[in-house]
Amino acid sequence: MPNSPLQICIILGTRPEAIKLAPVIQAFRADHRFTTQVVLTGQHKEWWIKSCRSLP
Repeated sequence: MPNSPLQICIILGTRPEAIKLAPVIQAFRADHRFTTQVVLTGQHKEWWIKSCRSLP
């Protein structure tokens, strides 16, 4: 599988983590060499729901 994308999993729990890692997540998602999955731990659930609704 030399042409298969590398799988990346980023786990986020808090709002500061999400803010700091947002550029990293965007960079991985823009690069077709990677398949990126973001996992939320459930902390700050209301903020996550509001933030995810604003994503394209």
